[in-house]
Amino acid sequence: MLDEAIEIAKDKKIDNASFILKSVTELTKEDLDLKNQKENLNISMIVCYYGFSALRNHEESFNNTVSLLSEGGSYVIADQYRERTAMNRISHFLLENVLVAANCFLKYSDYIKDNLVDFEIKEKTVSDNVTRLPTATMVPYIVRGVKRTV
Repeated sequence: MLDEAIEIAKDKKIDNASFILKSVTELTKEDLDLKNQKENLNISMIVCYYGFSALRNHEESFNNTVSLLSEGGSYVIADQYRERTAMNRISHFLLENVLVAANCFLKYSDYIKDNLVDFEIKEKTVSDNVTRLPTATMVPYIVRGVKRTV
């Protein structure tokens, strides 16, 4: 998948992106070598699309990546969570805890709400019938915050 993204970027002559395979908890600005701009590298946006619920160390991942974000930059998480119904609890135990170790009950919006400013959240960003499964109901959301030094 990473090789395909690199090829697409090359074909489209995109030269302001880095493609790195590394743990997000260990990622540094030095890893993001964009035309040797390490000292002046401006990261204006970080987007995590359906990833936080699958991370085992989501708080450490957020703290590390938000430290890379430049002043005034936006942090966006698009993910989903489950409401705590009986069927969702059963599904969560069987699927997430046994098979993939994700936690879809957590709303990662609190990380942004507690650490950034200009907090915005939009829930149910798609119609109910798109994410309604026989065993679980997912609530998609998009959350955004801006990094400001106080």
